[in-house]
Amino acid sequence: MNAINHFAPTISEPLSWAAICERYPEQWVCLVEVEFIHPNAFEFRTARVVGHGKISGEALTQAHPWRERYRCIAHYSTRPIPRWDPMEPAPEISVDEWHPHDTQPVDDRCDACGRLFDGPITYTTEGGGHL
Repeated sequence: MNAINHFAPTISEPLSWAAICERYPEQWVCLVEVEFIHPNAFEFRTARVVGHGKISGEALTQAHPWRERYRCIAHYSTRPIPRWDPMEPAPEISVDEWHPHDTQPVDDRCDACGRLFDGPITYTTEGGGHL
């Protein structure tokens, strides 16, 4: 049986964002009939919940039957956004700990010439390249 068939389509009464956060704390919610205050901002007066869950897939699965009726279904999280103090220093990130292709092994070869580095890499601004 398909997971979509496990849920009878339900829809809440119109709720404010505060009421949605209170009713569905730290969950993903799918909203319809969103009455936005400003067209290009998040703030809205009320919206109706057609899906909710601890993971986004739960909310989307519950909202799926409503796709035929609603052209637009908003998908938000009620988790609080952590505050960042701009006066607090950003955490240090070591280049050795991160690689954009983390599923591939990182190798110490020069991208330009293919030379294998056996020690620390030193770059020069004169003429470009490495030493």
